[in-house]
Amino acid sequence: MKNARSLKTIAAEIHELERASVFDASAENYMNAARVAKKFVTVTNLKVPLRIIYDLDPDDPDLPDDIEVLSQASKHRQLTVSEAVDVLEFGAYAPRARGPPARDLARHGRPVPRQTVV
Repeated sequence: MKNARSLKTIAAEIHELERASVFDASAENYMNAARVAKKFVTVTNLKVPLRIIYDLDPDDPDLPDDIEVLSQASKHRQLTVSEAVDVLEFGAYAPRARGPPARDLARHGRPVPRQTVV
């Protein structure tokens, strides 16, 4: 086999391809965040994880409402990714409270937490 490559060479090529795809995804995230921030400067002041800002769609007609809801919910503290997703999915609710009402959870197919009797 004249064209046989060593496993080390193949592993190095795979590693480079994986790194390139990670960098491409990062570049897309930064470009998307820049497009959102260009339309709405207040996005840079939100107390939410960057993952949430990366996932915002700059062409979404509901984007102003989403940003306002995130702004109100993160007014007092940094939100976690799951809290920010819930805020976007269910609308405004105080994240310091116990979350959205059980009827909203059930309507969206999420398990309803059991009530504990004290």
